[in-house]
Amino acid sequence: MELLQVTTSCEPIVFTCGDDDLDDFIMNDSKQYHQSLLAETFLLKSGDDALAYFTLLNDKISAESFDDKASFNRFRKRLFVNSKRLRAYPSIKIGRLAVQENHARKGHGSNLLDLIKILVMSNRYSGCRFMTVDAYKDAVPFYEKNGFVRISESVSSKDTCLMVYDLLTVAVQS
Repeated sequence: MELLQVTTSCEPIVFTCGDDDLDDFIMNDSKQYHQSLLAETFLLKSGDDALAYFTLLNDKISAESFDDKASFNRFRKRLFVNSKRLRAYPSIKIGRLAVQENHARKGHGSNLLDLIKILVMSNRYSGCRFMTVDAYKDAVPFYEKNGFVRISESVSSKDTCLMVYDLLTVAVQS
């Protein structure tokens, strides 16, 4: 297997995961996000076959991420001493994550999340404590199974739920 960064010079990608938005992003939008320095997309391939992809971008966790300010304050108090309680905390967002339809439900998504955690923690060019994802409502159990927790119980108008993973758990394991 090979992990490739999707750039403007990459060959066209054919991808079908069963979600038109995710398919369209990898085939049509990922190169523009790369060119505009907004997000980086990585394709997992086996030979000529695209197995899965993910997109990463910078994010932050702040009071606006939570249902109310009290929830944010409880989050900060649980994880940080007073001197480290900031207004916002750096995070990396999984903007997209998809597995090719014929490779779905074989553990590739969980393996990809583990790979992302390792990549983020091994290339520490700046501080980044958390990983976030706006999970589709039906994908929430998948992310929970992989250690993510809901920041907000409310679901946005796009039927997504903001979830967070504490990367300190990866650092402690290393």
